[in-house]
Amino acid sequence: LLRAKITANDAAAKVTVRTISTAIETYATVNNGKYPMSESALVDGNVPYLSKYYGNKVIYGYRYLLDLDYNSYRVVAKPESCGTTGTKVIAAETNGVMQEKECK
Repeated sequence: LLRAKITANDAAAKVTVRTISTAIETYATVNNGKYPMSESALVDGNVPYLSKYYGNKVIYGYRYLLDLDYNSYRVVAKPESCGTTGTKVIAAETNGVMQEKECK
């Protein structure tokens, strides 16, 4: 049962990182290639690109960290407890490049 929950958490984190990255890339497309400086621009702006905040929140055992700048970004999802709430560190960077590695 624990293995199934961990697998589900890993999958949810991957989808969530992709969703956040897509929102950031869409924002940049609309704003002449400039990425948002804050998560609030994605949630509270004239056009909401995300329906809620993720930064520094724990969702399904993963903590989400967003590093945003006009020229680049990095979104990282890390398990709160490696091996118990998740097994991978999942990241997306500028231009939507996704990476994942085993957590330690």
